[in-house]
Amino acid sequence: MSWIKAEAKIVRLCGRAKSTRHSLTDAPRPATALVLVDNDAALLHALTFAFETDGYEVHAFADAESLLAHPHARYVSLCFVLDQKLPGMTGLALLAELRAQNIKAPAILITSNPTALV
Repeated sequence: MSWIKAEAKIVRLCGRAKSTRHSLTDAPRPATALVLVDNDAALLHALTFAFETDGYEVHAFADAESLLAHPHARYVSLCFVLDQKLPGMTGLALLAELRAQNIKAPAILITSNPTALV
């Protein structure tokens, strides 16, 4: 699947809402940003660049623990894009933790492993 097709699918699922930037230290606000979690630095950079170029606010994290350490990022998320094969906590386990915290934003699980079952 091409990057353009993948981005189009994410945009359809997450919606077209765009926002102005704000600090993660501010109080939680309504969903405004895409949250990306992937340990592949090149892919994380490419996705961040693509979505920021399209006008989205993006919060990027290299692992689940980094996201969980920033509570405001979880609550401003319009959509989560989670790598299934993260070091430590997997993307599916991270999604379960988010749901347990009553965070209901849509999530997309991705992987570079062509044989992985999600």
